Amino acid sequence: MQFLKSLSIKLVSLQGDADLFVSFSDPNPNSENYDLKSRRTSTIDQVVIENEGGINHFERTIFFTIYGSERTQYEVSFDYEF
Repeated sequence: MQFLKSLSIKLVSLQGDADLFVSFSDPNPNSENYDLKSRRTSTIDQVVIENEGGINHFERTIFFTIYGSERTQYEVSFDYEF
């Protein structure tokens, strides 16, 4: 049985500035309630979740939210490593 080593959530803002928030417990993460965030001023935001130290983040639900300015377009991609 193979287990994930890492999961990457990549957000590319095509128009405006979108921000990415991740939570392992709250289904609606936001700028005040999150476990991981990537709020950059560039067009690429990324959060990498790694399975290390005996904590397996991949045996639970991972919630993420994207917030953007009034008019924002973006693309989201997921990369993983076994």
